[in-house]
Amino acid sequence: MIVILKEMFKHAVQWGYLDANPVQYVERPRGEDKEMDVLTPEEVRRLLEAQEEPLRTLLLTAILTGMRQGELFGLQWEDIDFSRHRVHVRRSLWHGTRGTPKSKRSRRAIDMPPTLERALKQLSTTRRSEFVFCSERGTPLDADNFRHREFPAEKDEWNLLVDLIQSGQLARI
Repeated sequence: MIVILKEMFKHAVQWGYLDANPVQYVERPRGEDKEMDVLTPEEVRRLLEAQEEPLRTLLLTAILTGMRQGELFGLQWEDIDFSRHRVHVRRSLWHGTRGTPKSKRSRRAIDMPPTLERALKQLSTTRRSEFVFCSERGTPLDADNFRHREFPAEKDEWNLLVDLIQSGQLARI
């Protein structure tokens, strides 16, 4: 709101309606730094053990790479380099729209731990889509459908997990 007011009053000064911008030196209030909630290694282990494929591998990929939800949903098999043990983040998928990652720095190559490599190789034998994580029909996953189907609202721990995946914070565990 402050940005809009500053712009409005700036134009009022330029057009001669005001002599000075009354909000020129107003600063946006800073939000409180909230400590991030993270899962413990034991919680991660229990979480993964409780899942079936392909959700288990999707969560494992999120945990071991720190990829954001859109990056995970946009991941294609050509982005997985088994010979060099790397996962390349080259695109994202958000609400059915393919795009590039959030920033230039988001385009990256991530080392693939052996645990993840084994899981992805196993998953590759059962999928028939260009997307690593896709629907049973091979179509890209939709973020909203995925969240509501896999993580019902009444489960607080699932909502925490989804928030961590969306923000790319699982790699900090």
